[in-house]
Amino acid sequence: MKKLSLLLVLAMLLALLAGCGRKTPETADPEPEQTETPEEQEPLRLDTLRVEFGKGGLASDRLAEAVRVLPELLRTALAEQEVTVEEVKVTIGSSTAATVQALEEGSVDVAFLPAEELARCETAVPVLLASGPLFWDQGEDLSAWRREPKEEPLVPGYRALICAAPTEYGKNLAEREGLSWTELDHARWGVLEEDSISGHRAVDLWLADNYEGNTLADLADVTVYDSFDDLVLAASDGEIDLFPMDEDVRLDWAETWTAPTQENKEQKKPGLGHENTIWEDLPAVGLTEWFYDMAAAAAPDREELTDGRFAAALEAAVRALGASATYDRDAALLAQDVFGREHYGVAPESVLDATRRLLTLEGTI
Repeated sequence: MKKLSLLLVLAMLLALLAGCGRKTPETADPEPEQTETPEEQEPLRLDTLRVEFGKGGLASDRLAEAVRVLPELLRTALAEQEVTVEEVKVTIGSSTAATVQALEEGSVDVAFLPAEELARCETAVPVLLASGPLFWDQGEDLSAWRREPKEEPLVPGYRALICAAPTEYGKNLAEREGLSWTELDHARWGVLEEDSISGHRAVDLWLADNYEGNTLADLADVTVYDSFDDLVLAASDGEIDLFPMDEDVRLDWAETWTAPTQENKEQKKPGLGHENTIWEDLPAVGLTEWFYDMAAAAAPDREELTDGRFAAALEAAVRALGASATYDRDAALLAQDVFGREHYGVAPESVLDATRRLLTLEGTI
């Protein structure tokens, strides 16, 4: 019986092995799933778009012209961005507070307002666009700001670099990380007048955020200069150790910084005769927050205006309106007067937070 059992087991094993050696019937590979080709996005359609502007120092006849001419211009520019609006209405607000209230109540759909004035209002209206001079955006890594910007994106807004001068103490600070308040207080600072955002006010907020509420007023040695150009010259002459700087200004001075100490005929500035590049000699040791000139806010109950698509279209439309190559010169000048002459971009998240903190620090809200 044991032999018989053993033979049965062996027979079963052979059968299994034979089965493993057989070819299984070939099956066709599963057909790839058919992915639906997304249909072309249909134009965004709006029955009405009520746009309001502040007076902005414009004369009454210029404001009347804006109310009369801009609706059709804006409707056409938006249509070119796949936003179809049956009717555009333009009004002039009596004050920022009144316009914000109109946004909240829904009697105005989009409003263009000074960023600081909007930040002073206690409101949660969504901001679509923000404007400012084009600025080299190289991120938050300080090392990226210590070399010449190449192919970096330009974005609208203000931001100051806190730079060290090529003095003995300035060089010492540039080599350190996590500067202490004592080290900053020991430095000779150069800044611009108190009304300058990137030359003074943004530095105040940077100091307050990082050094327990201290500001420029708490530093021992601060000298006020008239311009960023004057700050570059003061740093070159060894008068200051730390100072705020605009990246465009640093770019403007790059050639002159290393030119021989004689007149640079191309830039009409005296050569400063430094051996290193301006980015090596004036390295960034800090970065302030972003600030903006104007903001375009939307009524919170108009969801079709706040999903991002309309903001991108509005930014492109405003840019086109201000370009005389696209529209006639008179229309372009009118658009520049009303929207402002700086560049607009889709607003980043929490776009006015830094401005609100600055105004709180200054005690104006």
